[in-house]
Amino acid sequence: MGVMLSKTAEYALKAIVCIAKEGGNTGLRTGAIATNTRVPPSYLVKVLGQLARSGIIQSQRGLYGGYTLAAKPSELTFLDVINAVDPIRRVQHCPIHSNGSSDQLCPLHLAIDRAIGAVEHEFASVRLSSLINSSGKNAQICGCGGQEKKTASYPLKKERPSKQRSH
Repeated sequence: MGVMLSKTAEYALKAIVCIAKEGGNTGLRTGAIATNTRVPPSYLVKVLGQLARSGIIQSQRGLYGGYTLAAKPSELTFLDVINAVDPIRRVQHCPIHSNGSSDQLCPLHLAIDRAIGAVEHEFASVRLSSLINSSGKNAQICGCGGQEKKTASYPLKKERPSKQRSH
């Protein structure tokens, strides 16, 4: 995706969109989310666990289990999801004043903090409902919600050829 978001945050956003579009009230299983979003299943389990612990999603075990949203899509923002798995860090102090003697940021670090604040504000303005209710040419998001389901293929670990000793 880019430098701004970690893979964990990107995967969390993909998973949330997928759960919202496909899961409904019945829940969506890890395998389906992994296939639809093309997120490696082992990594996805970690991300889903973080989202569940933060209260963004709920998990239900068993035959009819799966993941569902804990809140309405209109109440959930990108910032909520991102902060649940990899919080955005604001600039707290200027490294030049590393002894803690100054409460103010230098002009450089103030500008950086303002930029981070603008990004944070933008993420807070994007509601999940605006994505799952979109239509048009690019309405399919990360493989979820479209007629054409693409299955992800994950490379299996290659087994090393056994070393045979010659006697």
